[in-house]
Amino acid sequence: PGLVSAAIGDVPVAQTFLDISQGNRVNKNLYDSDLPRLYVRDGRVPEDLWAQTLERADDAPADVLPGLLASTLAEAGVPVAAEANSGLPMLAAVDRDGIVLVESAAACVLGCGPGLSLVRSRASELPALVDGLGPDDLLIAVTAGVGSDQQLLPAGIAGDGFDGNLTSASTRTDGVVLTTDIGPTVLERFDVDVPDEMNGSEIEATDDRDPGAVADLQAKLKDRPSRDEVVFLPLMIWLGACALAALGFRRPGAKLALTLLALSCVWAPLILLAAAAVDANEVASALMVGLGSPALALATRALVPGYRGLALACAVTVGAYAVDVIAGSPYSSLSVLGPNPGGGVRFFGIGNELEAILTPLTLVGCGAWLATRDDLSGPTAAAWFAGVAVVATIAFAPGRFGADVGAAIVLAVGGATAAGMSLGFGWRRVALTVIAAGVAGVAALALADVILGGAHLSRSVLGAGEASDVVDVL
Repeated sequence: PGLVSAAIGDVPVAQTFLDISQGNRVNKNLYDSDLPRLYVRDGRVPEDLWAQTLERADDAPADVLPGLLASTLAEAGVPVAAEANSGLPMLAAVDRDGIVLVESAAACVLGCGPGLSLVRSRASELPALVDGLGPDDLLIAVTAGVGSDQQLLPAGIAGDGFDGNLTSASTRTDGVVLTTDIGPTVLERFDVDVPDEMNGSEIEATDDRDPGAVADLQAKLKDRPSRDEVVFLPLMIWLGACALAALGFRRPGAKLALTLLALSCVWAPLILLAAAAVDANEVASALMVGLGSPALALATRALVPGYRGLALACAVTVGAYAVDVIAGSPYSSLSVLGPNPGGGVRFFGIGNELEAILTPLTLVGCGAWLATRDDLSGPTAAAWFAGVAVVATIAFAPGRFGADVGAAIVLAVGGATAAGMSLGFGWRRVALTVIAAGVAGVAALALADVILGGAHLSRSVLGAGEASDVVDVL
């Protein structure tokens, strides 16, 4: 048992099954137009509608190839068929020409023959399908979905190797996989190479089968507290309090208020991690952040004044998330600031929002600690910034945290900038040096890719058809 993330955000049901066929998906806002009202008739999508679908996919800033799964199987000699009148799910089985072999319902009682079969069934009919499986067969059952607001589709897989709850490297969350994981799973089953254009991962199973945990996860993701109430409302109140303090007490009031504001913002992610651990509801989470963060800020300023307090707050907050992720705990992803798998996010480690918070706090904390050392020389400070950036990049960038390249960019740029400023370079010199180093690095990667070939860089940037495509990708 498990849940399939239907899409990134709210999309038409047809897009969900089209994503299965292409093994890749992008945010709907990255398409230049809406998806046509697709349907399959007489074994194919009408030519004009399919042409619009291909053009729409071609304009997206990604390798999106509708029908890639069926065409890849066909090239490997694996037949693909769909039961007649299966509706929009038939889009998962069309090839690059928008064509699918259609079999009668009678012929598809236990599958439409060898290869990949797409059949329609009721939940009550699934046991018969499972009983009819051979030793090498695999049954992937996914609810068809009833609307664009259904973001997590109940699913299940029967076959060798699937004895526990579903999971994949795409989600890093037990109980949740992506639509784009289905294609690679099918291809791996047939021992067919997965095309580079597919960015999903093979679906696997955990050691334990726990449908109740899957149901609880679905409910928790569906009813997740809103960031507006839990994060932005307290922040607006804090900013208002800062403005009042500045108006009433001028510079002294503003200095104290902004110090507490900064410390509150550093402590807030830690409070949200604790709120996720105790499964606090929206009101409780908002109160924990709104009152708990300023309370910790006041205690920090009183007990550990100055930059030592800032360094401590940064270290504890970043360290708590590091421990949580390394330990395999789900609380980082369930935090209000974490990515919501229900929204279709691909990487569920710390996610983009937490990445954008924790990576700067790593460097800010390092700088705050270095500011407490009176005997610090410029070269020593630069070495510390560079060293911390490298170590943090090793921790964040490989993807264990779900941060990947964004963390590498933030830490590299931030660490290099701080190191340059520590050495006494002017900001113009630092900016030019960092930018030039980045350009040189990308050029080196492009050269290596031209020589070795096969990477996403050459296909998307070096192989872009128009100048506008290159600009989009860059």
